[in-house]
Amino acid sequence: MPEALWREAVSAAQRYGVSHVARALGVGHAGLKARTSAAHPPKRQAGAASGPDGFLR
Repeated sequence: MPEALWREAVSAAQRYGVSHVARALGVGHAGLKARTSAAHPPKRQAGAASGPDGFLR
């Protein structure tokens, strides 16, 4: 698979989970998990996921 598609798959796996994405794309779970673990975490939007007290919304 071209590297650009792997990057998109990793991005989707970070968002939706490795198992779901690997199954949907028909790629190996172990390979996608390794690439996802080695990738930088996705950037979060300020204040989008947690409140001022640190709890998730």
